[in-house]
Amino acid sequence: MERTCILKIVAISLAAAIFLIAVVSLSAAVVIAKKYNSKIFPGVHIAAINLSSATKTEAKLLLDSALNQKFLEKGFIFFAKGEKVVVGLNDGNGILVFNSDAMVQKAFDFGRNHSRIDNQWKRLTTLLFGHEIALDYQLNKELLQENLSSQLKSREKPFNNASISIKILDEQKKDVEVTLIKEQAGGSFRYLSAINKLDENLQNYFNLPITLESKAEIPKIYVQDVEALLPALEIFLKIDKHELVYLENKYEIPWAMFVQWLTIGLSPQEQAGITLDKDLVKNYLSAISQTINQEAKDAKFQITNNKVTEFQASETGRELDIDKSFDSVVDAFILQNKESVDLVVNETLPRVATQDVNNLGIKELVGVGVSNYAGSPPNRIHNIGVGSASLNGLLIKPDEEFSLNKALGKADASTGYLQEMVIKGDKTIPEYGGGLCQIGTTMFRVALAAGLSITERRPHSYRVVYYEPAGTDATIYTPHPDVRFVNDTGHYLLLQTKIIGLNVRFELWGAKDGRKVSFEGQNKTEDLSKLKPVIYNITQPGPPKEVESDKLAPGEKKRTEIAHNGADAYFYRFIEWPAETNTQPLAGQSGAIKEKWSSHYVPWQAVWLIGVDPAKKASAVAEAMADKAESLSAQEAGALLVAPVAQ
Repeated sequence: MERTCILKIVAISLAAAIFLIAVVSLSAAVVIAKKYNSKIFPGVHIAAINLSSATKTEAKLLLDSALNQKFLEKGFIFFAKGEKVVVGLNDGNGILVFNSDAMVQKAFDFGRNHSRIDNQWKRLTTLLFGHEIALDYQLNKELLQENLSSQLKSREKPFNNASISIKILDEQKKDVEVTLIKEQAGGSFRYLSAINKLDENLQNYFNLPITLESKAEIPKIYVQDVEALLPALEIFLKIDKHELVYLENKYEIPWAMFVQWLTIGLSPQEQAGITLDKDLVKNYLSAISQTINQEAKDAKFQITNNKVTEFQASETGRELDIDKSFDSVVDAFILQNKESVDLVVNETLPRVATQDVNNLGIKELVGVGVSNYAGSPPNRIHNIGVGSASLNGLLIKPDEEFSLNKALGKADASTGYLQEMVIKGDKTIPEYGGGLCQIGTTMFRVALAAGLSITERRPHSYRVVYYEPAGTDATIYTPHPDVRFVNDTGHYLLLQTKIIGLNVRFELWGAKDGRKVSFEGQNKTEDLSKLKPVIYNITQPGPPKEVESDKLAPGEKKRTEIAHNGADAYFYRFIEWPAETNTQPLAGQSGAIKEKWSSHYVPWQAVWLIGVDPAKKASAVAEAMADKAESLSAQEAGALLVAPVAQ
């Protein structure tokens, strides 16, 4: 009984003591918190740097001073074969960067950023035992190795594998001279292990000299290995053609370039073999990637007053994968001895597709027409731009017959057109809208390419350089001739017009119905821009024609038309529909149709404007009229018929 009482007394005393200690500790923690309200708590240090009782500003000064003195001002010291090498750190070269602000903030937050009881406990234990915060830094090991290697370049001897040098003696005959280059042993330093040791020292707040150990470097390809590969090399040197392919794009590798690509390398199993120079091939791939790469584009579609005022078709992003393409090139050209290889291209889908931004069924390109107007005078260029812009964004309803003249509307000063010389009958005269036949020709071509039912088209009376190739042009003049076609696709069509350099490009966007369009003239093609119509019955033009003009200085000459041969031209358009489609072909036929498009051009002589004095010309005209006034009959003064204009 007495023993039990003693134990109870001891337990009560111990509990009282613990309670007293806890009360005192908590009180002390509260006092510490209050005393060091804006300061780092006692016992906190970074590495060996004591920051107790310092404000954040004071701690930053202390820390920066200590780190500068220990590391940045001294730099890193290495010894390589007895030679001392110092890597400077105080010039902002980025090799070593301390995150002082972050370290000071961690020191200040210690004892503050946890629960109340936990924070109080940390303050007390830190006061008794201290708390260390690790150095926070970035060591750029690559820059450090580059610095060391640069300083020790003269002490290193790089090894070289045996290789070849190919000199082209005669490119036409494919005659070359192959020289064998002997292997060479070398030596360097074990940079990585030394830098890792330095990093370990840093973590422990040491900046001790590091010894760079040297290492021998032994070649892996010897001249006898290369000699054994010469028969295989001869085979590669005789191959005429190599090409890289992506979709319809083909990039032919000239023989001389491929020869320079050939080299000797190691397989993954470290066997010597013929391969391609990685740097040269990748440089070439990087160059052609500019013609392949494009960012993904989201679709845009906005209609205002029944006209599409904002349109951007979605585009899939593309990026040539140079590393994988290089591997494919080596595999195809070297391992499989192929002449062609498909490039590896990564695709990125747009977030918004074209068909998702409108309810008209417009989702893809169904036809393209292009014409070139290089050499046009300024007013003609202006008129083409005005006419093209006025058509951009037009919507053509299903089964609607489109009229180009109606769509263009009035062509005069009020609609932005300028006067330009046109051929009207047998005269060259200025008229508003001169050049709109460029629009007519481009519209005819896009309707051809889209496989639409063309209900009206008339070729020019003579061949014009702006509309070559002959046979693919169309003239327009209000109200006729016109370019008309029917939207027989069963969906809306959207017309997009673009001026690219001196090219007019018309695009029809809609939904494809399965029809396939192809052309045949001197060649067969599915691309209208590559068509060569059949041209025959070529006739020579007459002598140059001179037309007086008061717009030029008296005696000044200006050629407005180049002489053109007369000719006939034709080509065929084929339109086919898949058997499962319900779309009806043109003219009520089914399955496929064949159309012949013919054009007749009269010979046209060169036309020159000759500057005359307006006053003298008026006087001469008046005198001539007076001379003939008595002999002019009423019948001879009849109505004047005017032929269609060629713009």
